[in-house]
Amino acid sequence: MYKILDKLICLKCKGRLKIEKNNYLICKKNQKHIYNINNNIFSFFHKKNFDKHWSENTNTNLPKSKINVAKNFLTPLIKESSYQKTILDVGCGDGVHASVLANKKNLNFKINYIGLDISKVALSLTAKRINKGHYLHASATSLPLKKDSIDIVISYGVIAYTQSPKKTLREFYRVLKKGGKLGIWVYLQPKGFKGVIFNFIRKITSFCGDWATYRIADCIVPFLSILPIDSKINLTNASWRQCREIVLVNIQPKDLILPSQKQLVDWIKKANFKIKKIKNGKVYALKV
Repeated sequence: MYKILDKLICLKCKGRLKIEKNNYLICKKNQKHIYNINNNIFSFFHKKNFDKHWSENTNTNLPKSKINVAKNFLTPLIKESSYQKTILDVGCGDGVHASVLANKKNLNFKINYIGLDISKVALSLTAKRINKGHYLHASATSLPLKKDSIDIVISYGVIAYTQSPKKTLREFYRVLKKGGKLGIWVYLQPKGFKGVIFNFIRKITSFCGDWATYRIADCIVPFLSILPIDSKINLTNASWRQCREIVLVNIQPKDLILPSQKQLVDWIKKANFKIKKIKNGKVYALKV
């Protein structure tokens, strides 16, 4: 728990933090700034975003297809790394990337894993994959971390759900060390007929309550095998709940900005990153 203290900052005044009685953080600069600690989760965020989503739509066992996609996503970031690295997983979700990183066969170096999510339920799920990690209940647009404190930032399918993807990327740049690596994936705006259908469904669900939205998602689940799902999840390799989770995460959130490839490139460059590779919404970049 104490290893992460030298990287954390107070969100309100940027002061350093210390642990009091093992159950809360207190700012050294202003002792009125206090943050709770519960089960190794440091809370910088008070809302319960996505808690219901993860509670109702996930299983303990991860689909192999999802693990394989995660491994392919992480490989360019970790294959040339050595020594000990601090990896920040922004939007860690159900811990699929943590699961890959927890497997020593995939690594030739030690990691200091930090999982960050706006859902405490998600953080609890991820903590089961890497129990020696550190977990931050915080927003991607306001990271409670010092400048130049992270070696690798990963964020899979997350920045499009933030209120400002541009601000989120600037935060990634701020916390990365010089020469640090960034790996992100963003679902690009679907084109043509698929785009019309996708936007129509999202329009409908924006007026629906949870019950109706879940029923719409249930109607889509059987067709996942023919839809352009990056994780390749469908009913042949995952449970109904896991399939429904994939659908809901795309049709339910009100804040969802799906860019074109050109817009994504513009976001990355304006955050001052140097793009090393980009394809189909997957971006690898460096802080230079």
